[in-house]
Amino acid sequence: MKWTWLALVIFTAVSTAAVQAHAQTPLAPKAAADSFYAANRTERWASAAAYLDMDAFARLLRERVDVARMNRAQLPMSVETRMAQDSTMPCAVAEWQVERMRRYGATRPFDDFSQDFIGITSLRALEALTPAEGAVRWLEAQDPNATWRRAVAKLKCAQASADSLRTFSLFTRSVLAAVEVNDSTAYVLTTIDVFGMPWAGTTPLRLTWC
Repeated sequence: MKWTWLALVIFTAVSTAAVQAHAQTPLAPKAAADSFYAANRTERWASAAAYLDMDAFARLLRERVDVARMNRAQLPMSVETRMAQDSTMPCAVAEWQVERMRRYGATRPFDDFSQDFIGITSLRALEALTPAEGAVRWLEAQDPNATWRRAVAKLKCAQASADSLRTFSLFTRSVLAAVEVNDSTAYVLTTIDVFGMPWAGTTPLRLTWC
């Protein structure tokens, strides 16, 4: 039996197919979730990516590329264009909004996709990603501990070396329970702890068999 989970919060699909192909016995839902989070916790991104439903992830990657291409084709926002979108908008307000858009764009270049796929800073690089490589980069970009370390590194704090930060985990994802509804569906309840304390409640996951 191959379990695929759908995270209701991060909207992605995860599968144990690759791991179970080498396992003597199929993984139970909780064991599948435990194994996936264990790989993430130790930052073995390729191992964690082996759990992803690559068909679903490939669709996600294609959609991201399509959106990026569409956005690039759009002309930069101008005051005239903004006022044409809202005929009631005063010119001063349109100027303020356009300037705000320009400043935001300066802080995050259009072709910087590193918040979604780590290290990808151009449309050409995004287009060249295979689903397997994209999955690895996507998992690292979404991981809260890796994201936190990157944010701290930008502060250029001398006391926080790259090695010391790498051994420090602020967030810990735990699997609380799993309930198998039938032969094709199971629900897994997870939580995130910060410094060992529960944070932001729990996250339900639905696992389906395919």
